[in-house]
Amino acid sequence: MSVSMTFVSIAGGLLALVIALEMFQAQYGKFLQSTSGVDSSEVDIHGMAITPFAFPLLVGPAQVGIMITLSNDNPGWLAKALLAAASIIATFLIGLTLWTAAAIERFLGNTGINVMTRTMALIVAAIGVHFIMTGLRSELPGLAG
Repeated sequence: MSVSMTFVSIAGGLLALVIALEMFQAQYGKFLQSTSGVDSSEVDIHGMAITPFAFPLLVGPAQVGIMITLSNDNPGWLAKALLAAASIIATFLIGLTLWTAAAIERFLGNTGINVMTRTMALIVAAIGVHFIMTGLRSELPGLAG
């Protein structure tokens, strides 16, 4: 049995949908280790900061699956160059956002952050559903009508 791009598309979409659902519920990092009852010298603060937050949300399996699917759906060097440029621009914008996060938090406040988080969750969920449906239509042609 081989893993086709259709399956990568569906899996990436499902992972994006899971991330979006966590964003809707405001439960990011629920896999974070608890520090209660543990000696402070035993807690790996740097591991906690990098693993549950930055890696899965910025370059996690859902994003990698989406990039692979987009690369496969757009053959040719120009399309791949544009995809690479979009990735570089997104990386720059993410870095800029993280750099100015404290100022953004002061400006938006808790309510504004909750509204923005749920709005972004809706967009991530829509992307996830799109990739799931694209994969299902490709795998089950009768589904397309």
